[in-house]
Amino acid sequence: RGVRRLLNRLHNELKLPIYCVLDNDPWGYYIYSVIKQGSINLAYESKRMAVPEAKFLGVRSVDLERYDLPDSAKIALNDKDRQRARQIAEYPWFEHKKAWQKEIGKMLDNGFKLEVEAMATRDISFVTETYVPERLPVSTNTRAVPCDVSARVKHARENVHSGIAHSPAGTGCAGNRSAYSTDTFRPG
Repeated sequence: RGVRRLLNRLHNELKLPIYCVLDNDPWGYYIYSVIKQGSINLAYESKRMAVPEAKFLGVRSVDLERYDLPDSAKIALNDKDRQRARQIAEYPWFEHKKAWQKEIGKMLDNGFKLEVEAMATRDISFVTETYVPERLPVSTNTRAVPCDVSARVKHARENVHSGIAHSPAGTGCAGNRSAYSTDTFRPG
């Protein structure tokens, strides 16, 4: 609960965007849904803890091929994973979202899951230097942020300290729209 409350406060009080880099498995999807919508068990607390504007930047089923990950990155789904994936697909916030239904279905069809750590098979800093920056939304702001993580962090800190609202539209890479940005998978 404490982490969700912190994320809610960072988003609502400091106007920081919340991006979720999670595993491609039922548990990563569930964590995202709890951050975004709140938990079923604590529905009465959802307004105080959920961040409906949170964006999913996590690993997807297509990443194995897209990033040419080795077969060793695959983790076979077990019966509990399959059962949990089917349950999550029926949750109200996933049930009518075609992109999520397709993603959950692809994971089940593949028969394997992928963890964020699988990206490290490419390079130790692949997630922070390539994967996440490619997935961040492209800026529509005229003050474009360069496509390197250190510049993005500096930009975010300047915006927080100057009191300028830092929104998802104010982040991203100008002139480097990845075909794999968050625009191609809207986990709303």
